[in-house]
Amino acid sequence: MTALDVKSARDRILEGACELFALHGFQAVSLRDLATYVGVKPGSLYHHIESKQSLLYELVEDAVSELLYRTRLNLRRKAQARDRLDCFIDTLLGFKQHSVNRTILLSREYINLAGEQAKEFSDLKSEYTQILSDIIKDLVKTGSSQPLMLSMATDAVIGMLFSQAHWLNAQVNVSGSQQGVVFKRFTYGIISTMSIEAPAQSRESGPKQCSSRK
Repeated sequence: MTALDVKSARDRILEGACELFALHGFQAVSLRDLATYVGVKPGSLYHHIESKQSLLYELVEDAVSELLYRTRLNLRRKAQARDRLDCFIDTLLGFKQHSVNRTILLSREYINLAGEQAKEFSDLKSEYTQILSDIIKDLVKTGSSQPLMLSMATDAVIGMLFSQAHWLNAQVNVSGSQQGVVFKRFTYGIISTMSIEAPAQSRESGPKQCSSRK
């Protein structure tokens, strides 16, 4: 078997795993399923991968590293906080459009990682989140007295941007540019709440329990 053959088989395994994990979920896909899907013998998989979890780690690590690289590269051309925020959103939406399956792994399947691989992925994810946090902090001039609010706003924006594809109505035809406009508005809406004083009752008593009516 030549080096080209090995590379080709490995590429097929990576692509097949990404598709199956995104479609069915990591836990639901066995290595036998993967071998059948890519057209190789189950035993031969171990010539190319260490384990199913190491395969998942390689996929999500590659995806988040590429997203980090693209984001940092694009932000180098932007100086103003508002331009940087728009660029951050555009870069993520562009990545999602061209890497649908990898985005699903980043938003959903990474929780199946464990041990050192989980920690390493968490560190990369934190690097990405910190970029947005710094942009928001610069945009609203948030001081160190509001770390919780800054963290919650950052997480809310990240969560919305990563998960929005799963909530979009399939019957509504929305272009990529239209999505960009809408989600930028939503993002600025989330950030604007950082300067809104919460009602006194909410601050003192915490969230209320909703009562059901019969």
